[in-house]
Amino acid sequence: MPKKGDASAAGDSVIVTHDQMDSSSNGPDVTERQSGSSGLVTCDQALNQMFQTSNFQPDSGTRLSDYRVHISDEPGDSTSIAMNIYYMHNDDSASIGILNLDLQTRKLLDLSPQLDAPATLTYDSSWLKIIRNQCGPLPLGAF
Repeated sequence: MPKKGDASAAGDSVIVTHDQMDSSSNGPDVTERQSGSSGLVTCDQALNQMFQTSNFQPDSGTRLSDYRVHISDEPGDSTSIAMNIYYMHNDDSASIGILNLDLQTRKLLDLSPQLDAPATLTYDSSWLKIIRNQCGPLPLGAF
């Protein structure tokens, strides 16, 4: 982790200092919670951290930490990120659902096929700034 006031950068990553404040929440930048020497968060890590703060209801007998999300291969529009939800067990994984994060409206929808209708999930919105920086720009069909 950088010394107080020092910055770290890697490629086209967002520069984050140890004591940087997130202007949307006036609290410590959420990247400060990440492990690793640089403290920089990838798109995949940011999406998963946001998902872990959501009110997604895992199957009985499982925990939210048993699930991971990954950007979907299905085309979407340029203002949203489609994600597949995977249940991870030992060295195996199974796709169990679909999420859509609309970057304009800030809505996270659970579009999983077992639901009667899409469900709006709540989540820690301080991850949006990092997701926009690390996952974008997202051209049409990039997912």
